[in-house]
Amino acid sequence: MGNQEPKAITVIKDRLIDMPFFNKFGPAELDVLAHIMELRNVKVKEYIFTEGDPGTYMGFVSKGEIVVIKKTTQGKLKRLAFIKKGFTFGEMALADSFPRSASIIARLPSELLILSQEKLDALCEDHPKIALKIMQGIGRLLSLNLRRTSGELTDFLGQ
Repeated sequence: MGNQEPKAITVIKDRLIDMPFFNKFGPAELDVLAHIMELRNVKVKEYIFTEGDPGTYMGFVSKGEIVVIKKTTQGKLKRLAFIKKGFTFGEMALADSFPRSASIIARLPSELLILSQEKLDALCEDHPKIALKIMQGIGRLLSLNLRRTSGELTDFLGQ
């Protein structure tokens, strides 16, 4: 399914084991994922993607820290969140295929695991149970983010 080097597959599988998102995945499922995911290293201040870019993948921070920023209507950049080891970014892209809603930059040297829409689509064909687990995980993440944002909006409006 993928064309990763054997060493990279082992590294990716080791990283997946440490991620809360993959707690409910068995060893064989993690092996399948390790063969289709990409390992990417980014430097400090390197853009991972920019607001408005096509949303073609989601990522998992396996080392380091990244920051989410968004342009305000006045054109200023506003920091929305820091994303540390073990957390995800860009999951909305795999749910809706819309352009990126924010930019992401490496705050520290970081290592990312990338799951592309193309690989997820192939996973749906070849390993539908694994793809379903991923989509359920994305659904949980989006739900948690919406709940948190709703709470923050309520607090903001109540001031």
